[in-house]
Amino acid sequence: MKLTELGEQRCPMAQALGEIGDAWSLLILREAFYGRRRFSEFVEHTEAQKTVVSARLKQLVGAGILERERYSEAPTRHHYVLTEKGRDLAGVMVMLTEWGRRWVDRDEPEVTLVHAPCEHDLRPQLQCAECGDRVADGSITARFSRHQTGSPG
Repeated sequence: MKLTELGEQRCPMAQALGEIGDAWSLLILREAFYGRRRFSEFVEHTEAQKTVVSARLKQLVGAGILERERYSEAPTRHHYVLTEKGRDLAGVMVMLTEWGRRWVDRDEPEVTLVHAPCEHDLRPQLQCAECGDRVADGSITARFSRHQTGSPG
């Protein structure tokens, strides 16, 4: 299935994946969250081809996740910044990083996320916004709308 087709599904996860794109887009977003803004920085730190970075930046700008801003008049130069929509991906990026650290990373991690106010390593967890309880394995269920077709799983 093509990513453009994912965005047409009635599933929020599929639609989000259709917006974000692919692994290269996630790596560009990782770098944007680390404070990188320039095209050359995205190329250097993702190790992607320039054509790949260019295409993904165009897609992320088109989706409203990044914004292209001019930072120099002469010569004209632009950089990329996260929009509100892009900054809202912070939780996803943190959880994906933590999952990779726990299950995939086989070496000493290149980066450790730190909670700036207390300066301790960040170990994110899910919490219910209503009751405040920590969300544990097996405590999430799905409630499907009447528009849902097929069965889950």
